[in-house]
Amino acid sequence: ALSPVCCVEQGYWAGPAVLLAPAISARGVWNLAWPSFEPELPAAAAARVLVVQGDRDDTVPFERVVDLCRRKGLRLEVVEGGDHRLVGAMLGPTERLGQLVRG
Repeated sequence: ALSPVCCVEQGYWAGPAVLLAPAISARGVWNLAWPSFEPELPAAAAARVLVVQGDRDDTVPFERVVDLCRRKGLRLEVVEGGDHRLVGAMLGPTERLGQLVRG
């Protein structure tokens, strides 16, 4: 099975797409199982990708995701106080995830 990032990168999907805490890098022991990589996203697809990342992610380094989005021209939605799972911040009473997906 391909990850959503790989599907966009390899041209299987051109979006629109919402990537939640994309695993481009990992911290601690997770880095042994999931080495860092730099996805190559076609410009047409990058314009249709929204990345949602928590600023307190304990698995994927926040700074790496911000840097990737800046360099690749990806839209970034930062979830203040959001960890890697984003559940409480995205599916709580505000239903922020639903708002982002619907546009």
